[in-house]
Amino acid sequence: MDSGETEKNIRVTVPHTITDWVGSGFCVGSRSGVGVTDRFKVTAFQPFFVTLSLPYSLVRAERVAIPVSVFNYLSTGCLRVCNSQSNSNTNKVI
Repeated sequence: MDSGETEKNIRVTVPHTITDWVGSGFCVGSRSGVGVTDRFKVTAFQPFFVTLSLPYSLVRAERVAIPVSVFNYLSTGCLRVCNSQSNSNTNKVI
């Protein structure tokens, strides 16, 4: 920041979940000494996202359920979600 500036905008990427982040900051200057900001809050929000609850590990030929959660906060009402899977010699869908 240049001398005399009181604000600075910083662009960062936050996780894609609904999360509140609370923070504060401080600065040190040769003329003004120490400055401390008020606490501030940043809310991360994504209107539509999907999460998979994957197991920590698997053993070959083990059967496992993989829960999928769909979060839809869109104001457009219903949203069609399609799941497509393919069978192969190495992957078997049960």
